[in-house]
Amino acid sequence: MKLTSKLAVLFVLLAIVPLTLVSYLNYKDHRQTIEQDTINRLVSITILKEAEVNRWVAHTEECIHLLAGRPHIRENAAVLVSRRGPLTGSGRGPADPQYRAAHRSLREEHLNPLLMEESGFLELFILRGSDGLILASSDEKQEGKYRESEPYFVEGKKRTYVQNVYYSLSLGKVVMTISAPIKDKDGNLVAVLAGHVNLAEMSQIMLQRSGLSASEKTFLVNKFNFFITDPSSESGYALKKAVHTDGVKAGLKHQNGVGFYDDYLGIPVIGVYRWMPERELVILAEVDQAEAYAPIVALRKARLMMGAAVAVIVALLGLLFARTITGPLRQLLRGAKEVGRGNLEYRIELRAKDEIGLLAGAFNEMTADLRRSLGALRESEAKYRNLTESLDELVYRADPETFVTTYVNRAVEGIYGYTVEEWLRDPTLWESSIHPDDKERVFAWFTEAKRKMESGAIEYRIIRKDKTVRWVVDHAGWEKDQQGNVVSLNGVLYDITGRKQAEEELRESEEKYRNILENIEDGYFEVDLAGNFTFFNPSLCRILGYPGEEMPGMNNRTYMDAENAKKVFRAFNEVYVTGIPKKGFEWGVIRKDGTRTYIEVSVSLLAGPGEKPTGFRGIARDVAERRRAEERIGQLQEYLHLQIERMPIGLIVWDTEFRVTSWNPAAEKIFGFTTQEAMGEHPYGLIVPKEAQPHLDDIWGRLLQGDTTAHTINDNITKDGRTIICQWSNTPLIKEADGTVRAC
Repeated sequence: MKLTSKLAVLFVLLAIVPLTLVSYLNYKDHRQTIEQDTINRLVSITILKEAEVNRWVAHTEECIHLLAGRPHIRENAAVLVSRRGPLTGSGRGPADPQYRAAHRSLREEHLNPLLMEESGFLELFILRGSDGLILASSDEKQEGKYRESEPYFVEGKKRTYVQNVYYSLSLGKVVMTISAPIKDKDGNLVAVLAGHVNLAEMSQIMLQRSGLSASEKTFLVNKFNFFITDPSSESGYALKKAVHTDGVKAGLKHQNGVGFYDDYLGIPVIGVYRWMPERELVILAEVDQAEAYAPIVALRKARLMMGAAVAVIVALLGLLFARTITGPLRQLLRGAKEVGRGNLEYRIELRAKDEIGLLAGAFNEMTADLRRSLGALRESEAKYRNLTESLDELVYRADPETFVTTYVNRAVEGIYGYTVEEWLRDPTLWESSIHPDDKERVFAWFTEAKRKMESGAIEYRIIRKDKTVRWVVDHAGWEKDQQGNVVSLNGVLYDITGRKQAEEELRESEEKYRNILENIEDGYFEVDLAGNFTFFNPSLCRILGYPGEEMPGMNNRTYMDAENAKKVFRAFNEVYVTGIPKKGFEWGVIRKDGTRTYIEVSVSLLAGPGEKPTGFRGIARDVAERRRAEERIGQLQEYLHLQIERMPIGLIVWDTEFRVTSWNPAAEKIFGFTTQEAMGEHPYGLIVPKEAQPHLDDIWGRLLQGDTTAHTINDNITKDGRTIICQWSNTPLIKEADGTVRAC
């Protein structure tokens, strides 16, 4: 097909395709709009009518409830219940005058007036609470009948109850019955008031239309799939005909939604269904799809006719415009062939000022740019060579098969010690310079890299011209031509001897510190911010009783109870928030074998300078033995205290100023002074007479010198002024390393 024909077809397609697409999208948008408007209207109708039905039921229920609560209803119903007797010959009521009066009052003053006021009731009646006997009814034919098994009687004895729509055999029609208990002043059940509700008003609610659609219909269906109200002005559907449309099925599954389905007559409709749980009914609102989509169908026909007309017009115009394009394009084709032959001086002489003319001008500029680019490329190659020659890194090209170097920059002199000329002249220098211990590994790496056509890096040792050994890292890649064939091995080589030396020093340092950590008695650990072990030494495993292979990643809650876990969290959180290390705090841990022990821990943040904390590090020491020793000391101190308190001999402790610091009960009994009175007092003003003071000065001096034989017998004075003779056994206490005495 010639270009002219192709352009004509293209113009037609460019016109028809967008038009068709726009028409389709417009049609689809209008269809969705119509569907959504219809659905929104139907949803509103179902919601409003459901609310109206519930309002109507609630109003009727309120009427029954209020009527059952009337005082006269309660009083007269109580009379009927208490005075029910034999039937008279003229009527269905007992012969008792009081009974007849109560019966007449109920019917004429309450039941019949409400029946006339509220057109929604078919019958109002009162049932005896004990057995469901109808005592009074607006329909006298129903009096004397029993309704003890009816739900409205059974439930109506307890509360105001609505028996949803059902078919009444006694009335021969569809009804809804509402009942309420009649109770005396003490709250005891007397009777049940019930009313059969006329569903005509419910049908009227359903038959009301919005006026926006001729095929609109709203109706109710019960849980047995039967119509409760007529779906249209036609009658005879209620509880006589069943319906099994998709909308009814979904509604009876207690769902609310929208559907596109065939109605009970087999007509496609747009339907909205809602389940009314209190009434056990499905309310449906439907509109025929044919009526809903009628406007969009007419629009579609108009768009099709317009599209056909546009296609014919565009085809004719396309043929005319195509001829104005193909001529200049032929000139461009000739120019492209000339440039393809290498004639970069060729120019297209086309003076048209349209896009074709601009294209010709661009073609001429392209050939000029090509001439300039070739010159720039040669200049760039020279700059690249100068750049590589100034680098400290060794840049090379080599044969991909033999690895013989074809280009190398001046950096070879600093790394290998050879000049560029020496390196290129001897093709074996690269291989011979590789350290013998690394040669096999290096050749294996390059061979595998070529097989996989992968770039990468390898570190190895070289022997310089001066026989010194250096470490290098070789970054190598494979250059391919346009056909995918490997044409060169290119790479950059760095001297990393300094880095390797630093790594070796770091390794030795890490090994030294690791040996220290593995041999210290205290446990060393590192955990992340969640409390999981990331590093630990063998001593920590010994303290916790876990083997080393189980410790990595183990959380602190594994080896402590909830109380200690809270304590540890608070301590570590304090370190995290403040950044200040915490030293010497204790907590209890549970070893793997279930035994408990205590550890003393010092912890600090794990983070580099200026970095965010990544965890914690710390030292842990098992202090269980120390705690047991402290507990034993405490027990001994308590035991000693009890002995001092209960011993019959007076025990007094004096400080170095000869003042009382301890005074036991026996001392209180001997001298008469209480502990509060004696504490801090000097014996000369308390229990020592003046004539004995010089003797005691000598004794006190000997005690301060650490004399353990400075005992005495001397007179003492009691609180009540009596003089007694006491034998004193004196001992200096807590002699320090420098020989001073702290107490006696």
